[in-house]
Amino acid sequence: MTEQGAVTRRRFLRGAAGTAAVAGASGVAAAQQSPSGGPSVEVDLVDYEFDPGTNSPLTIPPGTTVKFVWKTGGHNIHVDSQPSGANWQGNESIENAGYSTSFTFTVEGTYHFWCVPHKSLGMVGDIQVKKGAPTPGGGSKATVPGIPNTAKTLGLGLFLAMATTLGLAYVLLKFGGNEDGPD
Repeated sequence: MTEQGAVTRRRFLRGAAGTAAVAGASGVAAAQQSPSGGPSVEVDLVDYEFDPGTNSPLTIPPGTTVKFVWKTGGHNIHVDSQPSGANWQGNESIENAGYSTSFTFTVEGTYHFWCVPHKSLGMVGDIQVKKGAPTPGGGSKATVPGIPNTAKTLGLGLFLAMATTLGLAYVLLKFGGNEDGPD
């Protein structure tokens, strides 16, 4: 017979499995949170275009954060037109490669913008914000915030550590020796 509060193999494995499930679920939920709480898209400023945005409008749902990344230098973002009530300022100063800025588009409508030094070379862009637009992720550079590689590595390491510990505990509980102790 076992004592009232004794740890049995089943109690140990049941508690360990529950703890592992809660820890795994909370880690994945935390890793998928984005700063704005919505999807995000990256628009690169390269040579003489906004990628995506120049060759065809970038269409996004309201609440999407667009991160503009200068891949080449000598560009800016001049906002020509935007929906009433929107307050996007663009980025009027000329920036070098490596610079980035973000804006969360919440007001529906079309935003038309260009790079002042390169407008004559066709560096103009459009962003259309409308309800029902597909969530970024299926298109060119549009992506839904994913799980960072560091979180995946940490999760895999924790899983392996827990599996090893549970396996070792099971073996020790099953074959670990005499419960009565030495005679």
